[in-house]
Amino acid sequence: MRRVLSALILLLVGTTGAYAQERQLIDRGLVVNRDALFLGAGVELVMEGTTNDAFEFTMRIDPTVDVTWELPASGGTAGQQLQTGGGNDAVLSWASAGSTRDLKVLAGLLTPQDALQAVLSAPIHRFRYKAGMGTQDSVTEYAGILANEAPWAMHFGGTILNPVNTAGYAFASIQALQAEIETLKAQIAQMTTPVKRRTWRTLWIWKE
Repeated sequence: MRRVLSALILLLVGTTGAYAQERQLIDRGLVVNRDALFLGAGVELVMEGTTNDAFEFTMRIDPTVDVTWELPASGGTAGQQLQTGGGNDAVLSWASAGSTRDLKVLAGLLTPQDALQAVLSAPIHRFRYKAGMGTQDSVTEYAGILANEAPWAMHFGGTILNPVNTAGYAFASIQALQAEIETLKAQIAQMTTPVKRRTWRTLWIWKE
C-alpha cells in the first residue's frame, strides 16, 4: 500500500510541482516520505504517516480550510463505490445498490398501477449539465426527469437520481401494462370467437 502511494506521489511531482520539506527515509530506505505535494491552484495534498501502514490525506482547496478524508477500514467489494456522507462528514464509506434480500427491510409490494401513473405523469426533459455540474459532462445531451417533478425517483435529500426506484417503478409499470394487454387480448378473443347459431325451419302446411 505504502509503495503504491509513494509511486503515485513521485509520478505527480514530475508534472505538477515540487515537494515541500523532505522527511526521513523510512522502511530502510525503500520508501521516500514527504510532507506535502502542491498541485497548483490552491490545492495541496498532504500525507501523514500515522503508523507504518496507515496514512491520512488532507486536500486543501481553500487555503483556510483543511478536510481530512478518512478511508474505510477495509477494502470494498466488486461493484461498490467510495462515498462521502456530505457536509462536514469526511468519513468515506463503501456503497452500492445491493439487491440481495439480507440487505433489505421489506415493506410490501409496490402497486403496478400506482407505479405506471407515477411514470406517466413525469415529464421527460432533454438537457445538458451546466459546466462542472452533474456528471461533469456538459457536452452530452441527456434525457431525463427533474427532481421536483419525480420525487419518487430521487434519494439523498431528493436531489440525486435513485437507480433502485427508477428500475423498480419501470418494472412495475411494465407489469401494469402487461396486465392491461392481457385484459384487452381476452376481450378481443371473446369478440372474434365464432358463435354457434341454431337454424330454425318452419314447415307450412296448407290445407285447401
